[in-house]
Amino acid sequence: YAGLPDEAGHKHGWGTGKYYKAIEHVDSLVGTLISTLKSQGVFEETHIFVVTDHGGKGYGHGGESMEEIEVPWIIKGPGIIKNRIIKQYVNVYDTAPTIAKLFRLSVPDCWAGKPVQGAFMSSEVSRQNKNVYVPKPKASIKSGIYTRPQMLSFTIASPDAEVRYTIDGKHVTSGSAIFSEPIPLTKSCTVYAAAFLNGKKSREARVDYIRVVEIRSISLLTRYSKKYHASGPKSLIDKKRADFDFHHKAWMGFEGTDLVAVLDMGHSRTFRDVVIGTLKNEQSWIFLPKKIELYTSTNGFDFHKLKSVKRDDFAFESSGSNDIVINIGRATTRYLKVIVRNQGTCPKGHPGQGEKAWLFVDEIMVR
Repeated sequence: YAGLPDEAGHKHGWGTGKYYKAIEHVDSLVGTLISTLKSQGVFEETHIFVVTDHGGKGYGHGGESMEEIEVPWIIKGPGIIKNRIIKQYVNVYDTAPTIAKLFRLSVPDCWAGKPVQGAFMSSEVSRQNKNVYVPKPKASIKSGIYTRPQMLSFTIASPDAEVRYTIDGKHVTSGSAIFSEPIPLTKSCTVYAAAFLNGKKSREARVDYIRVVEIRSISLLTRYSKKYHASGPKSLIDKKRADFDFHHKAWMGFEGTDLVAVLDMGHSRTFRDVVIGTLKNEQSWIFLPKKIELYTSTNGFDFHKLKSVKRDDFAFESSGSNDIVINIGRATTRYLKVIVRNQGTCPKGHPGQGEKAWLFVDEIMVR
């Protein structure tokens, strides 16, 4: 048992860079095992299982989402089909009965699992498993916020596979464009890519490229909570995003007060919208803003109202992190004042009725 990925998931979050580093470490351990078996001349006659007990979401697990309950189940050895995907339903508790079958042992009636017949070459069921495993492409850049154009490339572990992609946010099909050279990214977009081999499609790789205006500095005119301070005012323009957990270090919290900030873009810049990264978690007394106001200035002192939106214009039904996009159309300015209004107190009927409400923001983006 290698517990490092589980520890990394709880500490840093499932799907984070450090989580995948932990996976890579376990993969290297498997590689060491395989190398040792080969050096001893017993690799071909050895059965190997790779399985885990749960996935994860955010910083935990135990729920019923696919991220938490879908896990890999891999088997290798003599008499086992090679490079095929088992399409029959497999549960973790089918592992022990499968091992029993390898040793030609009977499975006790009290066991809930059954041997995974679809893995055995001798089984009629395995003949249904004709799909090969096609690894998904690996992107050259990560999803994120960028101030400059980027060149996006994809690599694939299977040399005979071809990579197809879309740049309009639509999912990839066999008719999508073939990747043959680096893709220039200049405007915000979502890119999907998938590998195809013998008519079979891999899982999709996704890159969210968000192009923003470079912000030279930020002045925060209201107090934020000492408990939820992120990394100070600059964290609101550092291009680092938080997740749905309000304990994430990128969240800045305001208890009962508004967020008022002045952004300096260095010189006059033209933009089309402003994005405020917010959090909704009403059980924890964290509410969406009741209003957002934008003001522009050429000198940093005299501000003129650009636009305001109320909660009814952007209300999100689901809890979690949400980006509020305020479409401007087109505007040019050097200084931008952003006022994100806290609703003040928890509403009537809420467990915290009358107490100070929280406002959480992780990023302010100008696009």
